[in-house]
Amino acid sequence: MFYFVIGATEISYERNLSEDSSIGIAVLIPTSEEARLDINYVLTPYYRLFFNNKPAQGFFFEGFGMLNSTKEYQYFYYEDIPNGNYTSTEERKNVVDFALGIAIGGKFVLREKIVAEVTGGIGRNLIQSNEYRYTAVVPRFNIAIGYRF
Repeated sequence: MFYFVIGATEISYERNLSEDSSIGIAVLIPTSEEARLDINYVLTPYYRLFFNNKPAQGFFFEGFGMLNSTKEYQYFYYEDIPNGNYTSTEERKNVVDFALGIAIGGKFVLREKIVAEVTGGIGRNLIQSNEYRYTAVVPRFNIAIGYRF
């Protein structure tokens, strides 16, 4: 739900391993034209450890990996000093990176099968890059409503 703010949709699936742990995977896809200018996709597998007496709900600690593909733009301007004209070129390329990170959050059952979730965390891209506009730190924030089956 949070991703609607940036113009993207996240779809996720989570499987309970026990009463206090689960694994899951989330896929983020840009839905707005503005988000498509920067993001190709984000694939995030995760593991959660819950701290509550109720099965797979309440507050949790999360460890995640994040395969992220973004678009990088670099602009070059060439100036012709004698007559004051200049030309410009734009270079575009896709950059794929992998991050590891941690998050905390809460998952709460609202009705029998309806759940609400809030997650916040941070990760670090592991592939070293000297690319223009390289982002070493990646966020993981989510506000979601889902169905438990």
